[in-house]
Amino acid sequence: MEDLRIAVGEACSLLVTAERGGTPLELVFRVHPDKLQIDVTGPLDPREAADEGLSRLILEAVVDEFEVDQDRVRLTKLR
Repeated sequence: MEDLRIAVGEACSLLVTAERGGTPLELVFRVHPDKLQIDVTGPLDPREAADEGLSRLILEAVVDEFEVDQDRVRLTKLR
């Protein structure tokens, strides 16, 4: 559980910046027989996605798979 908490926090930090103030994020949790998938959706500046160095290292350490695109971070934790 602690790994998931850290992963969700990092995904949110990639999507939230001070300039976006009140822009909401959406978190969707999908439970599959063999994995848990979490989609965190919100506006992402492509320049920020390219400069995700520390967040990428943290996510690599705490989830099995992740992907970052224009407006979403998808986290996957295998059972």
